[in-house]
Amino acid sequence: MPPITVPAWASMVTGCTPGQLGLYGFRGRADYGYSARLQPSSLSFNQPTLWEHLSQRGFRCVVVGVPLSWPAKPVRGALVAGFPCPNRDRYFTYPPELAQELPESRYTIDVEHRGADRDPEFFPRLVEMTCQRFTCARELLTRDRWDFFMMVEMGPDRLHHVAWDHGDVVGDYYAELDRHLGSLLDLLGPGDLVMVVSDHGAQDNLGTFSLNRWLREQGLLVLGGQAEGRGAIGEIDWSATRAWADGGYVGRIYFNIKGREPHGIVPPAQAPQLAGQIKAALAAVQHPKNADFTISAHTPQELYGDEPRGIPPDLTVVVSDLAYRVSGEMNATEVFGPTLQSTLQSAKNSAKNLGGANHAMMGTIVTNWTTTRPSANSVDILDIAPTVLAAFGLPSLPGQSGRVF
Repeated sequence: MPPITVPAWASMVTGCTPGQLGLYGFRGRADYGYSARLQPSSLSFNQPTLWEHLSQRGFRCVVVGVPLSWPAKPVRGALVAGFPCPNRDRYFTYPPELAQELPESRYTIDVEHRGADRDPEFFPRLVEMTCQRFTCARELLTRDRWDFFMMVEMGPDRLHHVAWDHGDVVGDYYAELDRHLGSLLDLLGPGDLVMVVSDHGAQDNLGTFSLNRWLREQGLLVLGGQAEGRGAIGEIDWSATRAWADGGYVGRIYFNIKGREPHGIVPPAQAPQLAGQIKAALAAVQHPKNADFTISAHTPQELYGDEPRGIPPDLTVVVSDLAYRVSGEMNATEVFGPTLQSTLQSAKNSAKNLGGANHAMMGTIVTNWTTTRPSANSVDILDIAPTVLAAFGLPSLPGQSGRVF
């Protein structure tokens, strides 16, 4: 939690929770001010990844496209950094000279997908990106001896986010993806162990929940101030605001704590009471058209234990098991936004991004490891790293929260 690219892939390859990593999303708070945000990178956490640990023990590793691997750190083997990678600098690959073999015409880091549902060139670009990634992977696998290989293909994620309801396009892409996967598996030996895993699942987008609008209606967020902050955050009257939020697949509520935030008004001793008040009020919210609508909110201690690193949200908000996205818009006029279906209808004559799928908590694991047969719900994303280490005859690392399955 949260089941999104950052921090999910990092948790998978380290076996550590987001709280242990100090990673809570794409744009974490840089400090306890109101505006500054940080984009995480491979330098944002200290726990060793699988390939770093294996490299230190003499195993050769090939890593391609794993999110949060930029800037590329030294590895015994080869590494091509994955999303979010801002540019093709000398830290794009390790060794650095490998980048010269991967110009943009031969390797696409990511494909533009905002509003791509109305872009006829989106699908060809997506297929080309996938083809390039697998070509790179095959070349690196056949170039030299290796012990550990991992690649991430972002294509399914991008496709689901913009074409979730386009069955023909989705089917065509998966046929292409399956062909590439087969070509990769053909390079493996009979004793090689394989796992195909996802960092999250996908599901229908049922609408949006405007969290800051709800906080305003509760009297916890007040607009009209001139205090510190840029853009929408600068519209908040911090002298009267007790809580505000960022949106996304989950909501992130922050408390305006006295002595912690620059214009804090909530005494630290009252923070647990405020958390309980907001959790109870959110749990009581009812959707006017969905009887199954639910909201849950979780403190960092509930999710990660006593001492999470970095600056976690004071509450992480999950709406109907992620079926609703959380809007952080300050000036939203309604708490409940449109469903995907109504958005589709209203956007027929526009280039508006339809949003596509939401994330889902349940992901995928397919493996040829016949020593065990994982049952449904029995494998956690944190179990991947210690299980891989066990396959190399190595013990789990101190601090790893997963188990060997």
